[in-house]
Amino acid sequence: MSERVPTKTFTSEQAALFERGYPYFVRLNPDHPDDSAKVRDKALKKLIAATDPVYFVDWPASVAAGFAHAFGAQDRYDRTASYPAEAPEVEVVVPWIREAITRGSREAKGVDYGYEVRSFLFLLEAWHGPDIVVEALVAAYQELAKLEAGSDQCKNYAADEAIVGLMALLGRATPKVSNAARKTLKGLVEPADVRKAFVFADLDVALNGREALTRNEYNFVFPVAFLFSDDPQLVREGTEVFRGANLSPRALWLGGDAAFTPQRDLARSVSASAVSFAIESLAMFDTPEVVQLMLLLSTKKGGDAATDWLSAHPELVNAKLDELKKAKGALGKAAKAFVPSAGVPAKVKAKAAPAKAAPAKATPAKAAKPKKQTLKGAEKEFDELVDWVVDEIGKVRGNKKQEEAVWGEAADRYVNIRSSMDEPGEEYLGHFFMVDGVGLEQARETAWDRLKPTAAESKRWGKLLE
Repeated sequence: MSERVPTKTFTSEQAALFERGYPYFVRLNPDHPDDSAKVRDKALKKLIAATDPVYFVDWPASVAAGFAHAFGAQDRYDRTASYPAEAPEVEVVVPWIREAITRGSREAKGVDYGYEVRSFLFLLEAWHGPDIVVEALVAAYQELAKLEAGSDQCKNYAADEAIVGLMALLGRATPKVSNAARKTLKGLVEPADVRKAFVFADLDVALNGREALTRNEYNFVFPVAFLFSDDPQLVREGTEVFRGANLSPRALWLGGDAAFTPQRDLARSVSASAVSFAIESLAMFDTPEVVQLMLLLSTKKGGDAATDWLSAHPELVNAKLDELKKAKGALGKAAKAFVPSAGVPAKVKAKAAPAKAAPAKATPAKAAKPKKQTLKGAEKEFDELVDWVVDEIGKVRGNKKQEEAVWGEAADRYVNIRSSMDEPGEEYLGHFFMVDGVGLEQARETAWDRLKPTAAESKRWGKLLE
């Protein structure tokens, strides 16, 4: 079995970031502009109310402290509350983590997003080190297993998405703590009855790789299986047919050049709040393959930094631009339209120059104007989509190939409805069908609630929607 060859970075410092687990950690910045006296309270309220990440790796220190206090105490829904600017004491780490991992199964008020839980864990690590966080997580998953004993209806998605955070932390904990944690967790997920709850099936996959994929009846390699795996073949399979919901810098680093093309659609659908971070992450890769993703990001609001990066790396652009101009859809259009920033080498300018314009075609005398989608109309389409998928799955239930076709069409319809409202098409796809039924603004009974999937169905269908 060949060793994995990570994607080359421009500097050894950048490579070290990925070796440490980038982007799965937090750096605290006491000089961040959002920590200023005038801005801090407003920044914290925005963060607490957000449904998308506001900060990624670099966090303002006092805002981070406020978020940790709000999240740990689970009273962040009180918009009038104020939260300390000082880091939480070490004594709260164990009870706060226990609460964060188990509350989704206790049906506590509110829904925690996966990125919130991971950020919370990494903040506690930044203040108190990885060992205590890992030990607290082990205890929390042990308690969660008792809460979900024998259940095939677990909907604790936050605890599930925290598994990637756990795996990153295991890599930074001391060998003694890491090895003990792995041994305990592997013992926890060994009984098949525990793995009826999909959280523990996924934890099994994260810890045991291919063997666990087989015993839990997963038929493809998904991110939690390989993002922190030492199995080169598993990494290759996971990155070359990437099945994740968001652009993954770590998968791009792990997988080498072959990992970039599978993430084209994810680059195209990066949310507005994540564009800057995506560009910052991709800018570390020294390979012509990154050009395709940078071109897609350059077309988005806030994408000027991608254009600047492309303009500053003519040797990478020139290696790919002619090929990418032949691509279909948004990528081909972006490649043809690319014009370097001022002051770049002439060679890039020559490569990027647009072709001679074709003669203009006469405008039809009575061109029909497309009817603009309305919020009310889009919400009605979402209602109809849920009804449709429930009916269609009911007709083919148990036929895995036909189920996959139905969920594939359902995902396409979801993307089209959101795109018609100028929203990123793939955002919240799984949440819509599985968690809250929110396509834009309106909540509705989910397909999951109406279909009531078994453990096997929940695993199978859920992975199709990632």
